[in-house]
Amino acid sequence: MRNYIIFCILTLVGGFVWGSAFGQNYDSTQDEDIYWAAKPVQCGPTKQMFEQMEMLGQKTAFGGLGLAQSENYAGSLNVFNFLAVNIENQSWVMVEVSEDKALACVTAYGVGTEWNPGQLEQFTNPNTFDDPDFLNK
Repeated sequence: MRNYIIFCILTLVGGFVWGSAFGQNYDSTQDEDIYWAAKPVQCGPTKQMFEQMEMLGQKTAFGGLGLAQSENYAGSLNVFNFLAVNIENQSWVMVEVSEDKALACVTAYGVGTEWNPGQLEQFTNPNTFDDPDFLNK
């Protein structure tokens, strides 16, 4: 349990540092191939969403302040993102919470986690995508 708490703290601090260093300075308009896509998300009351995560045994492993785009609003929205993980069954969910904390949306979910920094670096290396079997390694 102690290691889990330390991991969560380091992940949270790392996320804020990463967000501050990278997120605010990134301008997707510099690359013509990058675009905003409208994707369906499942939303509901924040309390109910967190109760569902708790029922599934998912514990928050990361949280970060960020910005989001929506077809429903003009401009960027302030949001808080959470990654919750159930280490035992390796299920995870990424939840985005609105600035007023009333609405939470599942932006991604799945089963299968990777916590090895070396492996994650390999997965996210731009040159890895030249290999069609990179996700099967």
